[in-house]
Amino acid sequence: MTTKNETSITAEPGKQELFITREFNAPRDMVFKAFTTPELLIQWLTPCDLKIRLEKFDSRSGGAYRYVHIDANGNEFGFHGSVHEVMAPERIIQTFEFEGLPESG
Repeated sequence: MTTKNETSITAEPGKQELFITREFNAPRDMVFKAFTTPELLIQWLTPCDLKIRLEKFDSRSGGAYRYVHIDANGNEFGFHGSVHEVMAPERIIQTFEFEGLPESG
């Protein structure tokens, strides 16, 4: 039995999308709960040197989310996305957008 957590990232040249697949050495019910329960999500989603403000969080199919990371200087970094599919406890398909990226032209 492997004890390693694994993350794979697939990004095709010329496309504005990427796919992140994560595998955790933990019971899938527990991992699913950590992704869909606001109180748990904020415990692991934020880097140690930042704070988080969860402004919107609907983890159901068709839902959406928005959160803001805040650094020690008060700078804010927003992220948002749509939740396309939730199949408990197997899969969550969602978008993720960093709000500070410049517009592509």
